[in-house]
Order: sequence, then structure tokens, then C-alpha cells
Amino acid sequence: MDPETVHIVAHIVARDGEESRVQAELEKLIEPTRAEPGCRKYELFVNKEKPSDFVFIEEYASDAAFQAHMDSKHVAAAIAEAVPLLGSPPDIRRYRRLK
Repeated sequence: MDPETVHIVAHIVARDGEESRVQAELEKLIEPTRAEPGCRKYELFVNKEKPSDFVFIEEYASDAAFQAHMDSKHVAAAIAEAVPLLGSPPDIRRYRRLK
């Protein structure tokens, strides 16, 4: 267990009727993010009962690697495109493994 590892849960909710557009924008993040130095895991999920409810489960080697991800051009582009389509601001939380 590496104490520097950062685990991220990012919850994104699309406005009603915008689910497919939000999904398309979120999917654009997968390939470039997985290629980032320090990205260990980057997975996108959608709620089976509520298709407007998305979550990324992420893992980075360090806080610096996560910050580099957040500062990347592909994240900036996704934010610019997706935020107007969201029902609420993204809820992004950082975690560290206890055991």
C-alpha cells in the first residue's frame, strides 16, 4: 500500500435529456487520461437505474499526478463542453486507503 496513492470518486449528474451528450463528453476523457503519467486507474460508470448519474473511479500515484490531470487540456475542454449540460456541479472527492 503506497501512502502517496490518491483515490478519486467523481460524481457527475446530467440534466434531464442531456444524458447522451454528457456521456459522450465524459468518454472523451478516458483515453488521454489513461495515458497520463501517474494515472493508475480511470473508469467511467453509469447508474443502471438512472442514466443521468455517472461516476469516475480514479487512482493516481500522487496528489501532484491528480492535479496535473485536473490542469490538463482535455479536462479543461470537457469542463467547457459538459458543465452547461449538468444538473449540478461535479462532486469530486479525494480518498486515501486506510487498510
